[in-house]
Amino acid sequence: MNRRLLVCAVMAFMTLPATLAQETRSMLFGRVLDPQGSAIVGTNVNVRNADTGVSLNYKTNSTGYYEANLLLPGSYELTAENAGFKKLVRRGVVLPVSSRLEIDLTLELGGVTETVSVTADAPLLETNAVSSGRVLDNRTVMELPVMGNSAMLLVKLTPGIQTGGVNNYLALHSNAGGSDYSVGGNIGGNSWTLDGSPNQGPGRRSAYLPYTDAVSEFKVETNNFDAAIGQTSGSAITMISKSGSNDFHGTATWQHWQQRWQGTSFFVKKKYYSDIAAAEARGDSALANKLRNTDKQPTGRSNNWGASGGGPVIIPKLYNGRNKLFWFFTYNAFKDVKTEDASTFNRTVPSLNARDGIFTDLLSLPNGNRYQVYDPVSVQADPARATHVVRQPFANNVIPKSRFVNPAYDRITKLYPLPNQAVPVGIEPTNNYLASKTPYNWDYKAYSNRVDYQVSDNWRMYGRWSYNNFGPEDRADWTYETARGLNLNGLVRNNIAANMDIVYTQNATSIWNLNVSHGQFREGSIQPYALSFKPSDIGLPTYLDQKAGDLTILPQMAVSGYTTISPGGISTWTRTRTATAKLQWTKIFGSHSINAALDKRNQYRTGGGGGNTGGNFSFGNNFTRKDDDGFTPNANIGPAWASFILGIPTGASIGTNDTYAMITPYYGWFVQDSWRVTSKLTLNLGLRMEYEIGSTERYNRMITGFDKTAKLPITDAAQAAYAAAPIPELPAAQFKVLGGSLYPGVGGQPANWIKNELMWLPRVGFAYQVNSKTVVRGGYGIFYDTLNVLNFGPDQSGFSRSTGTIIT
Repeated sequence: MNRRLLVCAVMAFMTLPATLAQETRSMLFGRVLDPQGSAIVGTNVNVRNADTGVSLNYKTNSTGYYEANLLLPGSYELTAENAGFKKLVRRGVVLPVSSRLEIDLTLELGGVTETVSVTADAPLLETNAVSSGRVLDNRTVMELPVMGNSAMLLVKLTPGIQTGGVNNYLALHSNAGGSDYSVGGNIGGNSWTLDGSPNQGPGRRSAYLPYTDAVSEFKVETNNFDAAIGQTSGSAITMISKSGSNDFHGTATWQHWQQRWQGTSFFVKKKYYSDIAAAEARGDSALANKLRNTDKQPTGRSNNWGASGGGPVIIPKLYNGRNKLFWFFTYNAFKDVKTEDASTFNRTVPSLNARDGIFTDLLSLPNGNRYQVYDPVSVQADPARATHVVRQPFANNVIPKSRFVNPAYDRITKLYPLPNQAVPVGIEPTNNYLASKTPYNWDYKAYSNRVDYQVSDNWRMYGRWSYNNFGPEDRADWTYETARGLNLNGLVRNNIAANMDIVYTQNATSIWNLNVSHGQFREGSIQPYALSFKPSDIGLPTYLDQKAGDLTILPQMAVSGYTTISPGGISTWTRTRTATAKLQWTKIFGSHSINAALDKRNQYRTGGGGGNTGGNFSFGNNFTRKDDDGFTPNANIGPAWASFILGIPTGASIGTNDTYAMITPYYGWFVQDSWRVTSKLTLNLGLRMEYEIGSTERYNRMITGFDKTAKLPITDAAQAAYAAAPIPELPAAQFKVLGGSLYPGVGGQPANWIKNELMWLPRVGFAYQVNSKTVVRGGYGIFYDTLNVLNFGPDQSGFSRSTGTIIT
């Protein structure tokens, strides 16, 4: 596991991230003082959310300290009351996401019926946080332009974040590009949190990229020394979704794009004008004029839309949820109907002559002897080179119809579109088909819903669910003219997640918080056209159907030099799931605030199976060239297609892939003391323990290691054979045939892929406020990355394999 030690001192002149990166809510704290600066004990402090009207009551302790924890971001109003003092009301306190703001309240002497109102901004500095990064508030999220309306892309604006750029991000389904950022040289993965629960997908990606209108605020932390941070050595991205308020609010957005508003690519232009010129040359002016009145490129468009809204739950004459029960719902989607990137248009298909076995025209090309097709069954000893063989050419470079013996030839050849690009005289006939109408279509939709409920003065809770689905992606289907859907990319990604959070205020100094969540991310490909074929449908033996069983797919015929016609394998679903439960306790003791928590996670991964169940057959010039070793140069165009006609592959294989079902259990504990040593100095002292159990597979279908000393079934025979005729350089006594794979649960081996690991992670940090504009921070911590099944699948060598045929 990766480990890092971090020591930093940061001179901060702006708002810095909060202590609890995995907690999206925030905290207001401070002291209530008299005009002389002395603590006022037992003061009633009311903290009211100005948007929702939800009020929480607190009382200062023996040091005059109050602490309002687990607050939603937003605008707050603080009221302090105590006998012998004027009532103080402070408005305009804006609390960012995952922040800890100190608001000291000074009361004036007087009657409690008198009120002092103060409207001022909250402090610009967090005086007790030990972290670095950036807060992206609601205004930033809503107003900054981002590609595809993904708020997650704004992470890349954070100082210290390293990224590959934006070109690998496509849209809201593109969670790989949307998660492409790191810190510290990309050691380990990042942590994504949404509403206090993990938002982790497979392969160190976030599972859900929220629409901008669904996000209230979020925070990016590149360093944090709080014990609450765990199971990551990268950055921590904490998001909070929008919640309803006492007023009804909503948004609606729509973006539109047209492909014809863009420039036309070179090869599309070339074909457009070439077709016009060819029509004119034939004297067909009507066709030429028709082509001139046709757009150079096919139509294409994109629509991206969304709507969101929320407010109090109101049932006329039955229930009024103002100040108590709120909802917020979002819906967004995009649909693209367009063509592929121009770089994918050029394809090589067999010419009309090649389809009939006629390769005579290739002999007139420069170095035409390279295109000569030789008869595989005419092999004879090479008189010029001992131990080698040569073959005789087909007369006129034509294969007789009687030699068309490949049973799959006719069915596969009909799937190839006809050439539509004229190849200049003297040029090898490659890139002779322009697939300029290859589709690249998207369909995505997402829903999310959040409900907040102030049950009583002591109980509050919220729940959220989200669902999004992308696909199947209609992309790369370049055989759209002859077999629409055959080469369909078919990518599908969907995610469903839900969580619930309950806060119980036991008393003025003790708060309990329970958060439970479950999320699933699924991805794979849907290719119904290719899956509709059995091997026998194209003339191959029925035993291949029996081998494939229910997982049939069109066998792949890959001819060297030509674009491969079929997808080649079944793509199965890979599912990753995360189930979590966290119980946290916060307790105030004088100048100490103690946070302690238990965190339980189960991470699951299922997948495998599929593959090339119909067979993969490759055809080259190995048996249709003059020599057995290619001594005389030969091309693939022509001779490789001749091998396909003759039914003589250069390689053949079939896949047998097992499935898997894996789990990584994880336990975390931490305790953190935020000690307010003085009004200027805060120490954060914490200890975190993590216990990650090595991943297991439900039926032990994996390899867990290698034993260099293992005795094999062939050991004795191999060593005896060598001893009978050793070489001088290696005595027989030193010749050992040892070593083999280790399997879980066999020979005393544990079921775990890797050993269980108990990790101790101490954290120390300080924050010292030099003046109203400067805070000095420093910290030390040990962080471990994670080896869970969200990021790593099993080694199934032997359980999954490709069986090949040796062809000589």
